[in-house]
Amino acid sequence: VEIEEAHLQSHPGDVKSYLVLALAHLGKGDDRTAEIQAGKAEKTSPDFAAGIYRAMGRYAYQKKRFYRAGRFLDKGLALRSDPASVNLKALILMAQGETDRAGRLFEQTLASRPDHLNLARIYLSQARYEEAARTAEAAVRQAPESAPARILMGTALMMTPDLAGAAQAFTRAGQLKANPVLIRYNLGLIHLAQKAYGQAAEQFSALPESRDALLGTAAARHMDGDLDSALD
Repeated sequence: VEIEEAHLQSHPGDVKSYLVLALAHLGKGDDRTAEIQAGKAEKTSPDFAAGIYRAMGRYAYQKKRFYRAGRFLDKGLALRSDPASVNLKALILMAQGETDRAGRLFEQTLASRPDHLNLARIYLSQARYEEAARTAEAAVRQAPESAPARILMGTALMMTPDLAGAAQAFTRAGQLKANPVLIRYNLGLIHLAQKAYGQAAEQFSALPESRDALLGTAAARHMDGDLDSALD
């Protein structure tokens, strides 16, 4: 802080110093002084000040201070609306449970800075399964090695219901080192829906012992006609 303040004494127009000072004061928990630094930069370069507010918003978001993060982002967006700031604002709204507003913001930046993964999560939470599946597929195209994208696509396809596509997505997620318990459980549900009861029982019985695993195994064996094993 002292070094940057001394630098500003001799270089009062260097807005980069305001960025350093804003983040330094933010790290010390002095939000008010951090905002003052961004405000000083705003007088010299509103565009650069918008970037400072975005950086402050990202810092607060990472610290899970969502209200404060949103406040910083709003100040920056009032100066300049850019896709990175809009997406960050959407993430903050998601964290606050405001999925409708977050979804609209993610939709605004699909052409310039797409976040298909989080938009698909929102569609899924809103029971917009076809849109969730299409958007999750776009997320997979964007990041083919992403296990979370494959899991999301599988979950959405289960609800459409494209069971074969869902099974393929979960199987690929398993190959990408996704949580094996999650993969087996969902594959078990898919096989049950497909009336492939032997395969369903195989998936459920391989899970760590739990109420859901036992119920899944029993249901699959019962539907397969193996009543004695189901009762066990």
